[in-house]
This record gives sequence, structure tokens and C-alpha cells, in this order.
Amino acid sequence: MKKHINLTNIILLLVILLMVALTKKKDMSYQKSIEQFWFYKDTIYGLKHEQSVKAGYDSLELFTLNRLMDDVDMVSLGGNTKELSSIVKGSTLIYRFSDVSCSYCVENDINILRQINDSLGIPGKIISLAQLPDVKYLNIYSRNLEVEFPFYNRLMPVNIPMEFDSIVNNPYFLIVNENMKIEFAKASYPSNKIEDPFFQRALTFLQH
Repeated sequence: MKKHINLTNIILLLVILLMVALTKKKDMSYQKSIEQFWFYKDTIYGLKHEQSVKAGYDSLELFTLNRLMDDVDMVSLGGNTKELSSIVKGSTLIYRFSDVSCSYCVENDINILRQINDSLGIPGKIISLAQLPDVKYLNIYSRNLEVEFPFYNRLMPVNIPMEFDSIVNNPYFLIVNENMKIEFAKASYPSNKIEDPFFQRALTFLQH
């Protein structure tokens, strides 16, 4: 788990930044200096908060690993109900999001999943499991996001730790094996990239 920036270091950094600002711009007004000071302060505290949030999700990820997924019911784009076990036919990446998830995160994640799907060249290795009000919304999301892999809806929660908090704010990824045991779990972040270690591990795992 990443170490948090302690308060002493934050204060020291803020003082240094303020001194630099005052030195470089001697004609800068006092008000402008204070504004810049608070900007830097907010930025640093924002980073500190992000670290804290990530630390919380790290715990959720650890508690999710090695659990067995329940054989939940899902609804297809056509309105048909299916069980998860009927879709999982080997190592599978499940992407879970809701209609209140970070919209940029979802768009970015779907783009990454599209790249993984293209790299694999194997159908059925990725499933998107949304939490939307009904199948009408499911079809709208599918069209708007241009989803190219199986897309299902489950309004009820999935009984795993990642679901308890993450889906409200952040979507998440699960990689399960043929027995629906969770091998990897990851909360989504706006900074996600295909080059991230998780997605590279996912590519390797899904090829088997």
C-alpha cells in the first residue's frame, strides 16, 4: 500500500511553493500570491485524498480475491434472462458499472476493453455486466458506448466486497476462471491505460 504524504511534508512543500511564486513574480499582488498558495494546497490535498481512496479500494480488491462468484441471473440486450455460468466458459474478464458510475471512467474502460478484445481475437472472453434500470437503458448504453462484446444487465447487487462500495463511484474489473473463482480484481480510475500492469496480466491470463 502506498505511503500517504504526511502533514509536515505538505506544509513544507506549500511554503516552498509560495516562496518560489513570490520570488519569481515580485510584482505579484498579495491577493494573487494567496490564491496561488490555496491552489497548490488544494492540489496537494486532492492528491492525498486520492491516495486514501486508492488505499481503500486496494483493501476491497484483496478481500475480493479468491472468492467464488455467485451464479447470478443477468438480462441480455434482447430481454432474455441467463445465468452467469452459462456465459463463463473459461477465463473471463467481467466489467461491472452502473448508471451512476463515473461516465468518463466507463467510456475509457470500454475503450480499453475494446483493445483487449481486439488483441485476444477470441470471442466470449469479456463480459460487461451493467447495473441499469432496465433493458431499454442497456440497449441505449450499448449503442452509445459501441460495445463489441457480450453486454448484460443485473439490477441487483453482486455479493462480493468490490460491489459494496466501488460500483457507486468507480466501476470495477474481475477476472474469473472456468470455476468462477475470482483471480484478479481492480477498481477503475480515470487514469486507466491499456499499458497498466493489470490489463497486461489480463491479456496473458485470458489467452489460456
